[in-house]
Amino acid sequence: MLCPTSSTRLLTAGLWGTAALLLLHAAPSVPDWVALAVGTRAASGLDAMSRFATLLYEPFFMAGGLLFTLASLGRRAATFQRPAS
Repeated sequence: MLCPTSSTRLLTAGLWGTAALLLLHAAPSVPDWVALAVGTRAASGLDAMSRFATLLYEPFFMAGGLLFTLASLGRRAATFQRPAS
C-alpha cells in the first residue's frame, strides 16, 4: 500500500505531467493563432482540416493544459496553507 506522501507525490507528478503534455501538444499552434489575430493570415485561407485543428482542436488541448496547471498550482497552494498538526 502506498503511504500518503507517495500517493500525493504520484498525483502531483501526474497532474504536472498531463499539463506539460497538453501544453506541448498545443504549443506549435501558437504562431498560427498569433498570425490569425494580427491579420497576417486569414482563416479563409485554411483548408477545412487546418481550420478545425487551429480553431477548435488545438485550443481544446491548450485549455486542458492550462486547467491542469491551475489544478496543480491549487493543490500546491492548499498544501502550503494547511495548519501544522
